[in-house]
Amino acid sequence: MTTTQPGRGRVIALRVVAAVFALMALIASNFTLVLPWIAWLPERTLLSIDLPPEDVPSWLVQGSAIILGGTLLLVGVALQAWRPAANVAALWLISLLLGSNMVLDIVQRDIGDPIWFVAYALFVAIVALHPRRRAPLGPIDPVAATVAAIGAVPLAWYAFEELRQQFAPVDPPDNFHFGMAQAAALVVLGAAIGSTALPGRWIGVAAATVMPVLVGVSSIAHPSAPSALSPPWAWAAIAWGLAVLVVDRRHLFARGPAQIRVPDPA
Repeated sequence: MTTTQPGRGRVIALRVVAAVFALMALIASNFTLVLPWIAWLPERTLLSIDLPPEDVPSWLVQGSAIILGGTLLLVGVALQAWRPAANVAALWLISLLLGSNMVLDIVQRDIGDPIWFVAYALFVAIVALHPRRRAPLGPIDPVAATVAAIGAVPLAWYAFEELRQQFAPVDPPDNFHFGMAQAAALVVLGAAIGSTALPGRWIGVAAATVMPVLVGVSSIAHPSAPSALSPPWAWAAIAWGLAVLVVDRRHLFARGPAQIRVPDPA
């Protein structure tokens, strides 16, 4: 007797919604996804992606983090269309990103482009349809957790300062500072996820490594850009991001295969 797999229709619906969302994000991002990888080059290089000249200096450092956040959103949603149960970590990261965006829109009472209504609706549908929104975190790697905790303190302070500038009474308001605060929160969450056994935790390690390293490099290259880290903190961000990769790589592949037990032929 055959039985239908429980929740199969729900998973199919989730994958369809996630695929539509990923396609929308890919179309919206256009060629700006290359920005974080060239932000260490001279300013004129950025003009090749059609940025207005007056916006280039304000986008050198902030753009690296914000576009990386957009890349994380695109990849995270695509993973929900591919293997949702095996990529719970990506769901958590995109929930932080889009959830904080929704809070900002509520506070400002301005959602901007109406397409965001569609994006938020698709996001809520992904969360509601996901078959494994919560997953066990243990076992926790103590070394990786310690490295994450060390970086959490300065990153939290940096996020606070960016939010303070975001909501300062200036005209016109500067929304880029909010994006930097989001990036700091994503890095902290990514490093914390990397120290756990959450399914798909590799994407947390990737976010906690790539984002501080590229922001640090772009800050060193353009120290006068808004939100740029001072040289000592830029080098510290690079070193910490690489440390996250080293300590998490040590246990990312150490667990999993060891848990597979081959049955005794007898």
